[in-house]
This record gives sequence, structure tokens and C-alpha cells, in this order.
Amino acid sequence: MTTDDARAHQQGHGHDMAAILDHTHDRAHEEASHAGAHAPRHAQPTAPEAGAGLAEPSTDAIAASVRIAALSEQPLDLAAHIAAVTGPTAGAVATFLGQVRDHDPDVTEEVVRLDYSAHPDAERILRELAARFARDDVKIAVTHRTGTLAVGDAAIVAAVASAHRAEAFDVCRALVEAVKAELPVWKRQHAASGSSNWVGIA
Repeated sequence: MTTDDARAHQQGHGHDMAAILDHTHDRAHEEASHAGAHAPRHAQPTAPEAGAGLAEPSTDAIAASVRIAALSEQPLDLAAHIAAVTGPTAGAVATFLGQVRDHDPDVTEEVVRLDYSAHPDAERILRELAARFARDDVKIAVTHRTGTLAVGDAAIVAAVASAHRAEAFDVCRALVEAVKAELPVWKRQHAASGSSNWVGIA
């Protein structure tokens, strides 16, 4: 074999090897693509919905936090309301006692007694008002008097228990203000002279 023949043979052999390598590469790429097409696809993780895992207090839980919400013709007991809301989680109990005074800005005479009258739905409304402010960690007891009250008698008693005093104070005040503004209870004031007058919502 001449030198030229050997060089030609070597070049031909090189072309054959290149073709084989190209064919092998193409087949490997085809098999990889085929395998990828049949490979199991894993679901992408999805972000949790807003508020997920943050449950709203249930109606039953709120109802359980309203320990007392009532109207009463009997004298009110502040100690009983405190006892109703006190528990191991309570770090503070704020109370309010509203009592009958002997004067009123709209009356020039001395006031000697009051008569409270309530709408038939008043107790239901009082429960709804208490539930508005109650939570799992805020316990509420509130009662409003009806009937005839003398000067010095308690007209409304409220007790609010919470883990912290600031919240107990704030909720107690907000509750009493809501009761005074929204509870359908009216009072008739009696003066020493025997005259009387009605005062809107108590």
C-alpha cells in the first residue's frame, strides 16, 4: 500500500467513526427525549390561601364567652358578675356599675326614683351587644335593671375579664356605651313634687 493509499484509507476510516458517533449521539438524544416524555410529572407546590390556618372564632365559642346578658327586676349583684367572668386566664377584670342619681340635667327638681321599661326584644339585643365584644379570651357579664329603682340602686352592672387590663378597660367601656346607645330600655323619672318625665333610650 502506497503512502497516498494509506492516507486515503485513514481518512475514510475517520469519516466512518464520525458517522457512528453522530448516530450514537442522535439515538441517545432521542431516547432521552422519549424517556422525558414519559417521566412522571410532580405537582408544583401551591401557595396557601390567604388566611389559611387562621380560624375565626365560632358562634359557640363567642356565646360561651358571654357569661351573663340579661334584664332583671331584682337588685343587681356586682360580685356575681365578677365571679361569672373570672378564670385562670384572666389577668384583669374591669367593672362598671351605673346607679340612680338624685338629679338630672333635664329636671330642675330632685329625682326620687326611676321606672325602667324594656322592649320585648331588649334581652335578645343585649345578648347580641355582648357577643359583639366577646372573644375566646374576653369574657363578659352584663345586666340591666327594669322596674322601679330608688336613688342609689344599680341600674346596670358589667364585668369584663381579659388577660390584660388595657383590653378589659377598653371592652368594658365600649360595651357600656353600646348598651346605653342601642338597648331599647326607657326610663321615667319621678321628682319629689310628684311630677315625672320620660327620658329616651337609657
